[in-house]
Amino acid sequence: MVRNVILLSLLIIANLFGQSQGIELIHADKHIGKKVGGEQLRIFEGNVHFQQDTIHMWCDRAVMYEEKEKIDFEGHVIITDGKSTIRAKKIEYYWQPQQSYCYGQVRIKTEKDSLYSEYLEYNFKDGSALARENLYLFNRENLTHIWGQYGFYNPQEKFSQVSIQAHLMKIDSASNDTLNIFGQVLQYFDRKEERKAVAIDSVTILQGDLKAVCDTAIYWIEKDLAVLKHNPRAWYEDSRLKAVEMEVYFDSLRLKRITLIGEAEARTLADSTTGEEDVLKGKLIHFHIKNKKAERIIAIDNASSLYYITDENEERGANFATADTIKIFFQAGRLDSISIIGGARGTYYPEAFKKEIDVE
Repeated sequence: MVRNVILLSLLIIANLFGQSQGIELIHADKHIGKKVGGEQLRIFEGNVHFQQDTIHMWCDRAVMYEEKEKIDFEGHVIITDGKSTIRAKKIEYYWQPQQSYCYGQVRIKTEKDSLYSEYLEYNFKDGSALARENLYLFNRENLTHIWGQYGFYNPQEKFSQVSIQAHLMKIDSASNDTLNIFGQVLQYFDRKEERKAVAIDSVTILQGDLKAVCDTAIYWIEKDLAVLKHNPRAWYEDSRLKAVEMEVYFDSLRLKRITLIGEAEARTLADSTTGEEDVLKGKLIHFHIKNKKAERIIAIDNASSLYYITDENEERGANFATADTIKIFFQAGRLDSISIIGGARGTYYPEAFKKEIDVE
């Protein structure tokens, strides 16, 4: 008899929720009603299951605040609409705007992405989200990992941002090459006309033997191209590069070419014992890489070079040249030959020459 009364009461409550509040109680082992501070509360315990339209909610315990149109879910909380599934220790859910506030070991999974954090705000109507504390995002489609401390997503603008110790790591499934981008802010634009990632403030890029730093970097997804702005500097094996702007070209995340634009300079260690460096300058420099080794360097427009060479008699000296274009060729990453084109001028300094050689 008592069991029948309980079942009947739950059925009445479920119908009431479904008709007047847009949210329906599917099941709860236990239901208690009480007033706290003049507000009517309904407490549900044990295998709790609610539904609102296509959204299903499960937990161990739920407290409904009728005046606030809110339910607090606690213990093994799961909320899903078939497209997105959230798990957390506790979720506050406002059923009219379909807005959730999630706390503790939060996980949200969609068809393409998984997100982990300690706190999440998520709206089931428009898909907007805000997350903070130990944020981690994984995109299964393009094998991209993102870490940070604060992030948000605007579905209308198809724009997301992660900030505070932000880190993006992208892995190529074929070559297993990895691209790492660090910055204080990472932005992602997922629009057809411009799919790109932007790193801002204290940016560092790592890929194989490449390390680059700058204030702003833009990675164009379709072009596999990173543009480094505002005081860019780069290091590749024994070479140091600098310019006003840099373009870093990849092929399936494998480094292919670095183009230095404006006040371009490439320095390569010639002798580790003396610290002497080969120097190439120009308005534009193309630094080509093949099989992860420097293949050739081309300086264009007001080009100048200083290269340390050893002839067939083992006599060593330095060659300084200026021209419209200077091409440097490498074999197995070592200097092989130099080609000077247009308006060439050059000077050879034997090893006995002791004065410092300046490159203008």
